[in-house]
Amino acid sequence: MNTTTLNLYRPRWQRAADLIAAAGRALRAAWQRHRERRIAQHDIEIALQLDEHMLRDMGAPPWLQDQARARREQRGFDLELRHIRGWVDPGRYD
Repeated sequence: MNTTTLNLYRPRWQRAADLIAAAGRALRAAWQRHRERRIAQHDIEIALQLDEHMLRDMGAPPWLQDQARARREQRGFDLELRHIRGWVDPGRYD
């Protein structure tokens, strides 16, 4: 009967290299997830600049249409408040 023994010993430098490689893979994966979240958030911010009617025509989800409507209403309220309080918005070239 032939028996073979497995050598389970690995030098410290090899174990350290494996740990560094695993940490690098984890870091790359975390960076990729971060970038995907940033891109998704940026896309939502751009979509919220559109009118809710345009978003509905494009087939955007209802929650995005609601947020766009809320932002439009808030901008209108802010403009009305500035007008009532007499705040003058300096022009672009003033």
